[in-house]
Amino acid sequence: MAAEWRERKGLRFRLLAYVVIAAASVAAAVIYSNAEVSVEPAQAAVARSEERTSLIASNVKRRRQAAQRVAIYSSCRSEIGPLLSSLQRLNSRLDVGLNFEAYSQAVGDASVKYNQIAFRRLHLDCTSGPGVAAESAFNAYVRAYNTWNDCIGELYCSTDSIEPQLQANWSTATRQISRARRALNGLLI
Repeated sequence: MAAEWRERKGLRFRLLAYVVIAAASVAAAVIYSNAEVSVEPAQAAVARSEERTSLIASNVKRRRQAAQRVAIYSSCRSEIGPLLSSLQRLNSRLDVGLNFEAYSQAVGDASVKYNQIAFRRLHLDCTSGPGVAAESAFNAYVRAYNTWNDCIGELYCSTDSIEPQLQANWSTATRQISRARRALNGLLI
């Protein structure tokens, strides 16, 4: 009987061990299958988080670039703006007609504004865009002034003979003023 009892006890022990192993296997399978299911949403969450981080970084970069453009525009406008305004006034006064004295005064006013520009402090985008166009307009007005002034100094020169040259220079100046204004506004884009 003792041997039978030990055999039954051993059988019960083995049976219990099989049940524990089976239960552990089932538990491991359940845990493993849940782990796989929970990994996928976690990976998706990580991907969404990385996407948000990238979007935030992109927005920060765009805002920084926009702030830089505004700073360049503001600096350029404060330096080039007075010259452009002076050139625009001269252009508007030409539409109603000017004598040489009034034209000379207007070119002189523009010259003062031109000489006040600190070109070395300007950003390259300002110098290469609105700065070059404003300078071209100013130079066209100066060429017209020189042509007119030379004619006044000559005995047989009439303003009718230089009118085409004056008109050509004034037309160039008008185009360059428009180009300078577009280039200045383009600094914000």
